[in-house]
Amino acid sequence: MYSLIAARANRKADVYALEPMERTFWRLVDNVRANRMSRSVEAFALAASDEDGRAVLNVFRGRRVLRSGSSLVAKDDRTVVRKQPVETVRLDTFVRRQGIPEVDLVKLDVEQSELRVLKGMAGLLDEHKPSILVEVFSGEVLREITDLLYPYGYSFAVLDDLGQGAYVEDVGAHEQVRNVLFWVGAPEELRAFLGSIAPL
Repeated sequence: MYSLIAARANRKADVYALEPMERTFWRLVDNVRANRMSRSVEAFALAASDEDGRAVLNVFRGRRVLRSGSSLVAKDDRTVVRKQPVETVRLDTFVRRQGIPEVDLVKLDVEQSELRVLKGMAGLLDEHKPSILVEVFSGEVLREITDLLYPYGYSFAVLDDLGQGAYVEDVGAHEQVRNVLFWVGAPEELRAFLGSIAPL
Protein backbone atom coordinates (compact mmCIF):
# COMPACT_ATOMS: atom_id res chain seq x y z
CA MET A 1 0.00 0.00 0.00
CA TYR A 2 2.72 2.50 0.97
CA SER A 3 4.70 1.69 -2.18
CA LEU A 4 1.71 2.41 -4.40
CA ILE A 5 0.82 5.59 -2.48
CA ALA A 6 4.40 6.85 -2.77
CA ALA A 7 4.44 6.22 -6.51
CA ARG A 8 1.08 7.98 -6.97
CA ALA A 9 2.10 10.94 -4.78
CA ASN A 10 5.26 11.61 -6.78
CA ARG A 11 5.15 10.39 -10.38
CA LYS A 12 8.88 11.15 -10.78
CA ALA A 13 9.92 8.99 -7.82
CA ASP A 14 11.58 5.60 -8.09
CA VAL A 15 10.17 3.34 -5.37
CA TYR A 16 12.09 0.29 -4.13
CA ALA A 17 10.00 -2.13 -2.07
CA LEU A 18 11.69 -4.83 0.03
CA GLU A 19 9.45 -7.70 1.14
CA PRO A 20 10.96 -10.94 2.47
CA MET A 21 7.81 -13.00 3.01
CA GLU A 22 7.18 -15.02 -0.14
CA ARG A 23 3.38 -14.83 -0.21
CA THR A 24 3.31 -11.10 0.52
CA PHE A 25 6.08 -10.45 -2.02
CA TRP A 26 4.07 -11.99 -4.85
CA ARG A 27 0.96 -10.08 -3.77
CA LEU A 28 3.07 -6.91 -3.94
CA VAL A 29 4.24 -7.81 -7.45
CA ASP A 30 0.63 -8.49 -8.53
CA ASN A 31 -0.56 -5.15 -7.12
CA VAL A 32 2.23 -3.23 -8.83
CA ARG A 33 1.31 -4.83 -12.17
CA ALA A 34 -2.45 -4.40 -11.64
CA ASN A 35 -1.93 -0.68 -10.98
CA ARG A 36 0.41 -0.33 -13.99
CA MET A 37 3.25 0.94 -11.83
CA SER A 38 6.05 -1.38 -12.93
CA ARG A 39 8.06 1.60 -14.17
CA SER A 40 7.84 3.36 -10.80
CA VAL A 41 7.89 0.52 -8.26
CA GLU A 42 10.46 -2.27 -8.18
CA ALA A 43 10.00 -5.16 -5.74
CA PHE A 44 12.79 -7.18 -4.12
CA ALA A 45 12.46 -10.41 -2.13
CA LEU A 46 14.82 -9.20 0.60
CA ALA A 47 14.75 -8.48 4.32
CA ALA A 48 16.36 -5.23 5.45
CA SER A 49 18.68 -5.76 8.40
CA ASP A 50 22.07 -4.82 9.86
CA GLU A 51 23.94 -7.58 8.00
CA ASP A 52 24.23 -8.83 4.43
CA GLY A 53 23.59 -12.56 4.45
CA ARG A 54 20.88 -15.02 5.40
CA ALA A 55 18.40 -15.24 8.26
CA VAL A 56 15.21 -16.99 9.29
CA LEU A 57 11.87 -15.20 9.06
CA ASN A 58 9.40 -16.23 11.78
CA VAL A 59 5.86 -16.55 10.43
CA PHE A 60 3.31 -16.23 13.21
CA ARG A 61 -0.02 -16.86 11.48
CA GLY A 62 -1.53 -19.37 9.09
CA ARG A 63 -0.85 -19.71 5.37
CA ARG A 64 -4.21 -18.27 4.31
CA VAL A 65 -3.68 -14.99 6.15
CA LEU A 66 -1.94 -12.40 3.98
CA ARG A 67 -1.13 -9.99 6.81
CA SER A 68 1.26 -12.24 8.68
CA GLY A 69 3.20 -9.98 11.02
CA SER A 70 6.25 -12.07 10.18
CA SER A 71 9.55 -10.96 11.69
CA LEU A 72 13.23 -11.72 11.98
CA VAL A 73 12.62 -11.36 15.72
CA ALA A 74 10.88 -14.13 17.69
CA LYS A 75 7.95 -12.73 19.70
CA ASP A 76 7.13 -14.22 23.09
CA ASP A 77 3.38 -13.74 22.71
CA ARG A 78 3.05 -15.48 19.33
CA THR A 79 3.45 -19.06 18.15
CA VAL A 80 5.74 -19.55 15.16
CA VAL A 81 3.87 -21.59 12.58
CA ARG A 82 6.62 -21.61 9.97
CA LYS A 83 10.23 -20.52 9.48
CA GLN A 84 11.26 -19.17 6.10
CA PRO A 85 14.92 -18.69 5.08
CA VAL A 86 15.43 -15.19 3.66
CA GLU A 87 18.23 -13.09 2.23
CA THR A 88 19.09 -10.05 4.34
CA VAL A 89 20.67 -6.83 3.19
CA ARG A 90 21.88 -3.63 4.79
CA LEU A 91 20.13 -0.67 3.17
CA ASP A 92 23.55 0.92 2.68
CA THR A 93 24.52 -2.12 0.59
CA PHE A 94 21.20 -2.14 -1.27
CA VAL A 95 21.48 1.52 -2.30
CA ARG A 96 25.06 1.01 -3.47
CA ARG A 97 24.22 -2.14 -5.47
CA GLN A 98 21.22 -0.49 -7.15
CA GLY A 99 23.16 2.68 -7.94
CA ILE A 100 20.52 4.84 -6.29
CA PRO A 101 21.81 8.44 -6.42
CA GLU A 102 19.51 9.95 -3.79
CA VAL A 103 17.24 8.65 -1.03
CA ASP A 104 14.52 11.04 0.16
CA LEU A 105 12.17 8.79 2.17
CA VAL A 106 12.39 5.42 3.90
CA LYS A 107 9.26 3.62 5.21
CA LEU A 108 9.95 0.90 7.79
CA ASP A 109 7.42 -1.72 8.87
CA VAL A 110 9.82 -4.40 10.09
CA GLU A 111 8.03 -5.87 13.10
CA GLN A 112 10.44 -5.01 15.93
CA SER A 113 13.62 -5.08 13.79
CA GLU A 114 13.71 -1.28 13.56
CA LEU A 115 17.06 -0.80 15.30
CA ARG A 116 18.71 -3.48 13.18
CA VAL A 117 17.55 -1.84 9.98
CA LEU A 118 18.56 1.65 11.12
CA LYS A 119 22.04 0.41 12.08
CA GLY A 120 22.31 -1.09 8.59
CA MET A 121 21.67 2.31 6.99
CA ALA A 122 24.21 4.43 8.89
CA GLY A 123 25.75 5.58 5.62
CA LEU A 124 22.36 6.65 4.30
CA LEU A 125 21.65 8.57 7.48
CA ASP A 126 24.97 10.33 7.25
CA GLU A 127 25.00 11.08 3.52
CA HIS A 128 21.37 11.30 2.37
CA LYS A 129 19.55 12.19 5.61
CA PRO A 130 16.20 10.82 4.35
CA SER A 131 12.90 11.36 6.11
CA ILE A 132 11.94 8.10 7.81
CA LEU A 133 8.44 6.82 8.53
CA VAL A 134 8.60 4.00 11.10
CA GLU A 135 5.97 1.77 12.64
CA VAL A 136 6.80 1.74 16.37
CA PHE A 137 5.32 -0.64 18.94
CA SER A 138 6.11 1.10 22.24
CA GLY A 139 7.44 4.23 23.89
CA GLU A 140 10.54 2.27 24.93
CA VAL A 141 11.36 1.38 21.31
CA LEU A 142 10.67 4.98 20.26
CA ARG A 143 13.20 6.20 22.85
CA GLU A 144 15.80 3.74 21.54
CA ILE A 145 15.23 4.93 17.96
CA THR A 146 15.41 8.61 18.91
CA ASP A 147 18.66 7.95 20.80
CA LEU A 148 20.09 6.43 17.63
CA LEU A 149 18.83 9.16 15.27
CA TYR A 150 19.34 12.34 17.31
CA PRO A 151 23.10 12.51 16.59
CA TYR A 152 22.20 12.74 12.90
CA GLY A 153 20.02 15.81 13.56
CA TYR A 154 16.60 14.15 13.44
CA SER A 155 13.47 15.26 15.27
CA PHE A 156 10.22 13.29 15.25
CA ALA A 157 6.43 13.44 15.29
CA VAL A 158 4.07 10.69 16.43
CA LEU A 159 1.29 10.43 13.83
CA ASP A 160 -2.23 9.62 14.98
CA ASP A 161 -3.70 7.85 11.96
CA LEU A 162 -7.22 7.70 13.39
CA GLY A 163 -7.41 11.19 14.88
CA GLN A 164 -5.26 12.61 12.06
CA GLY A 165 -3.09 14.50 14.53
CA ALA A 166 0.66 14.79 14.92
CA TYR A 167 2.57 15.11 18.20
CA VAL A 168 6.04 16.58 17.79
CA GLU A 169 8.72 15.29 20.19
CA ASP A 170 6.11 13.53 22.38
CA VAL A 171 7.29 10.01 23.26
CA GLY A 172 4.18 9.30 25.33
CA ALA A 173 1.62 10.45 22.76
CA HIS A 174 -0.01 7.03 22.38
CA GLU A 175 0.19 3.63 24.01
CA GLN A 176 -0.57 1.56 20.92
CA VAL A 177 1.18 0.90 17.62
CA ARG A 178 1.82 4.12 15.76
CA ASN A 179 3.69 5.55 12.81
CA VAL A 180 6.42 8.02 13.64
CA LEU A 181 7.93 10.49 11.18
CA PHE A 182 11.61 11.33 11.64
CA TRP A 183 13.12 14.16 9.68
CA VAL A 184 16.30 16.20 9.80
CA GLY A 185 15.66 19.61 11.33
CA ALA A 186 14.53 21.32 14.50
CA PRO A 187 11.20 20.35 16.10
CA GLU A 188 9.82 23.80 15.25
CA GLU A 189 10.56 23.22 11.55
CA LEU A 190 8.87 19.83 11.65
CA ARG A 191 5.85 21.34 13.39
CA ALA A 192 5.62 24.06 10.74
CA PHE A 193 5.89 21.48 7.93
CA LEU A 194 3.16 19.28 9.39
CA GLY A 195 0.95 22.34 10.00
CA SER A 196 1.32 23.30 6.34
CA ILE A 197 -0.14 20.00 5.12
CA ALA A 198 -2.70 19.26 7.86
CA PRO A 199 -4.03 20.96 10.99
CA LEU A 200 -2.24 19.87 14.20
